[in-house]
Amino acid sequence: MAASDMHGESDESFAFDVYRTIVLGRYMQHWGMPEYRRVIRKSADQSFFEMYTFPSTDSMQPFRIASVGLATHIKPDGEREGKEYFMVLPDDMGGAERDEVFNYVADIAVHLVNNVRRSCHLPRLLGPSPLAPANWGAKALLIAEATGESEEFNIVSIGDGFEMEIEWLIPLREAEYKFILEKGMDPFDDLVQESEQSLADVNREGLVS
Repeated sequence: MAASDMHGESDESFAFDVYRTIVLGRYMQHWGMPEYRRVIRKSADQSFFEMYTFPSTDSMQPFRIASVGLATHIKPDGEREGKEYFMVLPDDMGGAERDEVFNYVADIAVHLVNNVRRSCHLPRLLGPSPLAPANWGAKALLIAEATGESEEFNIVSIGDGFEMEIEWLIPLREAEYKFILEKGMDPFDDLVQESEQSLADVNREGLVS
C-alpha cells in the first residue's frame, strides 16, 4: 500500500474515533459491555452522535442508555456542548420498546445541544414532553449530576485541556416536576431519601402526593 493511501480518513473522523474510545471505555468500565448502538445522523453520510444501551444484568445493575459524541458539538454560543447524557431505567424499560427509548433520548439530546442555553448549574428541569414513551408515567426530566455512580465516573479528560462531564437524565412525574419548580431541589432530595421508590422507575407512584 502506498503511503498516501493511509490518509483516507479525515482528521475529524480520526478524532471522533479516539473520543469514542475514551468515553465508551468509561461507560464499559462501570457498566460492562454495551448491547446495542444507534447512530444519529444529520444527513445520510454525516454522523451526529451515537447512543449505546447497557443491559440489566442483576438487581444492582439497571438498564442504561448513554450518548457518545454530543460533548464535541458546537452550541449556538460557539462553544462545545461539553456534556454527555445517560438515563437509568428498569430492565423492562417501563413498558416501552427499545426504539421508543432510543428516539426519546435522541430527541432530548438534540434539544439540549441546539436549544437549551448553557448552564454551569445543576440540576436543570425540562417540562413534560409528548415525545416521552406512551407507557411512561414520568414525562418530564431532571438533569442532574451522576450521583448514583462512583465518584470518578462523571468527569472524563479527553486531552488538549478538554474535560467532558456526564450528566444524568431522570424522568419525573408532572407533580414531581412542579414540586421542584416551587420548592427547589433540597426538599425533593429529602423525599427521595425517605422513599423506597426508585428514580429509575418511570411508572412509580410518585414521590409527591
